[in-house]
Amino acid sequence: MSVLIVVVTPFVYDTAAVAWGLHELCYDVDVWFPQDYPASASLSIELNSQDTARVYATTGLDDQQFGAKTFTSIWLRHRLKISDLSIRTNPADAAFAAIEADHLAQATLHLLSPSSMWVNHPRCNEEAFLKPLQLDIARKIGFNIPKTLMSNNPTLIHKFISELGGVAVFKTFNAATWESGNDSYLQSMCTLITKGYVNDSAALCPAIYQEVIAKQLDIRVIVMGKQLFAISQDSSQANYVDSRLSRRIENPHISPVTLPKEVECQYLQLMEYIGLVYGCIDLAKDKAGVYWFFEVNPNGQFLGYEEICPSLPLLDTFCEFLASGNQQYLRKQKRPRVRFKDFLKSDGIQTSLAWQQKHIQAPAKYIYRD
Repeated sequence: MSVLIVVVTPFVYDTAAVAWGLHELCYDVDVWFPQDYPASASLSIELNSQDTARVYATTGLDDQQFGAKTFTSIWLRHRLKISDLSIRTNPADAAFAAIEADHLAQATLHLLSPSSMWVNHPRCNEEAFLKPLQLDIARKIGFNIPKTLMSNNPTLIHKFISELGGVAVFKTFNAATWESGNDSYLQSMCTLITKGYVNDSAALCPAIYQEVIAKQLDIRVIVMGKQLFAISQDSSQANYVDSRLSRRIENPHISPVTLPKEVECQYLQLMEYIGLVYGCIDLAKDKAGVYWFFEVNPNGQFLGYEEICPSLPLLDTFCEFLASGNQQYLRKQKRPRVRFKDFLKSDGIQTSLAWQQKHIQAPAKYIYRD
């Protein structure tokens, strides 16, 4: 039995850290780089009346194939991406070939090792990325959610912001990056906005508008099976809107926190409702002590928090979680055997760099040139 890591881009170091951790714990690891396909890797599905579907794919790490192999767990690091074919053939042909290649790749995810624990299952991942569904489910479970409008109707947006006192939090549904010059990149997540900034152009791009919560703490809850880790960040005197943008610069005072049991139970209920076994939940505690739900990221990064708070055994727990294949996983190991700081000192970093040189980088999906 082995753990399969589906690497979205070789540039993301957390996949290399988890592969290193699993090896250190003496677990077998296979790595698949789907962005190598179809430009420099193959993918095949064989079907007949007698046997279950057989999947054959080039792993990309050592050019070996995995076919009818059973994996304990499959970690789908992010949404599946395939390689860009536009430089290999006519752009019109490349567009059609990409649709065909993506069709086979998406089917592969559903047929590959059916008995495995998916982290997370691609169908659940796709549903979880829809923020309107997240908030509606959270509301049904009993969470406090900010007053929210998701719209491209300038009239409704003006009215909504006015009802909130003239200021709202503006968020995009997806991350977007604008390239400015040769090296500068600006990423949009969320900011404060007044109705004066909303004009007819808002009709071209729907967005999220929410009431401003007077936060005392920003909290991220990292869920692995049934194991929860909560990290808080003091927001009472902060100037930022999105704590993710200032985690290391403006307010580095981040520390583990214990949530009330009833709040923990609510978040586990949310994860089960959505069908996720892993996720990073963003919430806040206001100055009156009320908890507010903002969103759950089914593919959120977590190792940066262990880098800031070395006492958090996040890498060790995630590796054990994958190796267990148990959706009900609870940590039993008291002392971590693999730590992120040890990965940073190890040859695992060189593995990550080698991945970047050997494998195709997934094309940036949301790049806009200034």
